[in-house]
Formats: sequence, structure tokens, C-alpha cells
Amino acid sequence: MFRRLFALLILAALVAAGVYYWQARATGRTAGNLSEVGDHLKDAALTGAVKAAFELHRGLASLSLRVTTEDAVVTLRGDVPEPALRDEAVRVASAVPKVRHVVDHLRVAGAAPAPASSGRSLGESFDDQALEAKVRLAFSLNRDLEGTAIGVEVYRREARLSGYVASPSQKDLATRVASQVPGVESVAEALRVGGKAPAEAPPSAGRRETVAKALRTNANLAAYAIEVTEEGRGIVLRGSVRTGAERDLAGLLAREAAGGPVENLLKIEQ
Repeated sequence: MFRRLFALLILAALVAAGVYYWQARATGRTAGNLSEVGDHLKDAALTGAVKAAFELHRGLASLSLRVTTEDAVVTLRGDVPEPALRDEAVRVASAVPKVRHVVDHLRVAGAAPAPASSGRSLGESFDDQALEAKVRLAFSLNRDLEGTAIGVEVYRREARLSGYVASPSQKDLATRVASQVPGVESVAEALRVGGKAPAEAPPSAGRRETVAKALRTNANLAAYAIEVTEEGRGIVLRGSVRTGAERDLAGLLAREAAGGPVENLLKIEQ
């Protein structure tokens, strides 16, 4: 069982890295950036490892927690029924090997979500994650789907498509491409034709203070006098830290708190 689980984890990570590579190639960013593909592969594997750790935890397995990873920094989102489970989710994620830091965006909702009547097993969950990555890769390798904003979610081998396409023909093509991916048994689409993704909202009045608070309350960054300003439509960080890892962590925390672009001008102290 566990051998199969980790094989699926590796497969999902490899396919996710393939998507990243093809997207990079399409924008001309592949030269000299193979290390970025390797980093993306490691982050995809960490995301899968944290999800597996949650699935293997009695109190967390039934919760719908979203996990993303960037530069070995894991971000958690979703609702938990009580503060103790919020702390436990952060503890479990932090204990996964190679995780450098955990950003906690979990909300205490006050009531446990009822588990789905047809909840997936751990093996089914990894099967679905691998299929999601395959469908996204299939879309990225079709030139007639360039410029679309299609979201993919797979549940028990049903591919659920959402987002925006430019024409009815792209809508039909996306459905056909997804249905042809080995392992996909059905496709449910809710694609909008002729629409576009919502424009990025301008910075809110409290965004600068939200970012500053996120940096001040982080144990690894609290000792630094990091200047946070709003310039144009984004946030700018200035000041000094001691290591590159701390600089990257500050940038990631700022992006998560701001919900928008961040220019990281922090310097490394010599």
C-alpha cells in the first residue's frame, strides 16, 4: 500500500514538473533555468508529502485543507473546527522532512465539515492528484488551448473543468482533451465562453499593515527592521536580512499576506 502511495506521489511530482517545463519553454525561459524545474519538482513532492501526512492523521484526514509549496515553504488554507486542530495541522506539516517553514492561513470555522458520503481513500486521492497533473499537462501541450484559464480538479477519476475560454470550439476541445487522458472516466465542465479572469484588485488600504504584521510576527524575521511600502499596484520590501533563505521567506510571507505582487528589495548583510 505505502509503496504504491509513494509511487503515485513521485508520478504526480514528475508530471507537475513537466507542466512547469513546457510552460517555461513556451515563454522562452528554459535556457539556464533547469534548476528552477528541479526546485518545482521538489516543491510538488513536498506538497504531496504534506497531504499524505494529513491523510494519515486521524483528526485531519476528513478536513478539506489546501496545501501549496514554494521554495520548501508550505502554505495551508482551509477551515478547521477548533484551534487545537489548526495547531496540529501546522505541527504535522512542519514535521515533514525538507519543509523549511509553514505559513498558516487556516481559519477556525467552529464546526467540523461533514465528511463526504463517498470520501476517497488515500490511494484514490493520490490517483486523482496524478490525473489532475496529467490533464493540465495535456492542456499545456495543445497550442489551440493557449491563452485559456482553465482550472482542473479530479474527484474519483471525474475531471471537473472551470474557468474561461475564448470560444465554443476551445470549450469543446478542452473537454475532448481531458476525456482522452488515460485514467479519466468522465468530464464535468463549467467553462465560461468569451469571459476573462477577474482583474487583479488594487491594493487595499490595509494591505501594507497586513504585510508588516505578517513579517513582525514571524519568529525568523521579527528581529529585522523590514520597511514595507505600497508603490503602484504592489508592495515593496526594503531593508537587510542575514541569509538568502530569510530574504525568500520574507518575500513569500509578503505575497501571501498582500494577495498580490511584491517586489523584494531586501539585501543580504555581508
